[in-house]
Amino acid sequence: MNLLLIAADNAATASGTEERWVILGFVLLALAIVFFAAELFIPSGGLLATLCGVSLLGSVVCFFVHDWRWGVVAASIYAAGAPAAIVFGLKVWAVSPLARRMILGDDSDPAAPTSPRAAAAARREQLQRLVGAEGTAVTPLRPVGIVRIQGQRVDALADTGLIDSGARVIVVEVIDDQIKVREAG
Repeated sequence: MNLLLIAADNAATASGTEERWVILGFVLLALAIVFFAAELFIPSGGLLATLCGVSLLGSVVCFFVHDWRWGVVAASIYAAGAPAAIVFGLKVWAVSPLARRMILGDDSDPAAPTSPRAAAAARREQLQRLVGAEGTAVTPLRPVGIVRIQGQRVDALADTGLIDSGARVIVVEVIDDQIKVREAG
């Protein structure tokens, strides 16, 4: 640390114009902010985040070259502000179209459900249309198994008792995300 302070002090006195280090420090800080903002919306595999970190480090070095107190203040502010900036960035990123595509899949389909509740409601509605339909038990229902109704394999719950594989069944009701069937006949 002392070596860094001595080098910074020597560079500052040798340069003659100390203000250029402050200006360069602020320019590198602005560049780091631009890289950080770009990292939120451009998938770069961390390259822009690395450039942001290098720019911040260069900014601190420039402030240390100007004056060690400026360097300490800048390093302290960056260390305290980095977690807040990351949390803020993640909150902004989470509602961006890029994040929706990465987390939930392609958001270009307007018919796609936008929330888990909407998806569950759509599934219940689809199952509700099967009430009264006939099908075949694919597996034994003891009391839960799989039935084939209208060409679809669906989890089912036997209304009463056990139903053997291959038996004809009829859908009597929908409970949550599962249909309840009774042996036909």
